[in-house]
Amino acid sequence: MSRSFGLAYNFATGGTFGVTRLHIEDTLPFVITEPCIGVKDKSCIEVCPVKCIASDDEEDMYFIDPGVCINCSYCEPVCPVNAIFDEFKLPSDQRIYLRKNRQFYEK
Repeated sequence: MSRSFGLAYNFATGGTFGVTRLHIEDTLPFVITEPCIGVKDKSCIEVCPVKCIASDDEEDMYFIDPGVCINCSYCEPVCPVNAIFDEFKLPSDQRIYLRKNRQFYEK
């Protein structure tokens, strides 16, 4: 599902101009990273109000569905291995998990 947000407001003229599109699926509010590998503690799943965290038998970690996540951040503080990061606070050596998360939900 593609969701986009619309018009930009021009304060000088008091009107709108152009269309600014932000595709929700292009952003990942939170990302689960390397410390989760092999642990798969379910604390994050238990606190998620929209059940956007999942995995399967083939994966050794969890992933956050960017199309479902409401950016509540409940999962971040309960992770016992500190594997969950806001996308904008993600350590540079963990950025590969942005791609891994997207790939999981493209299956």
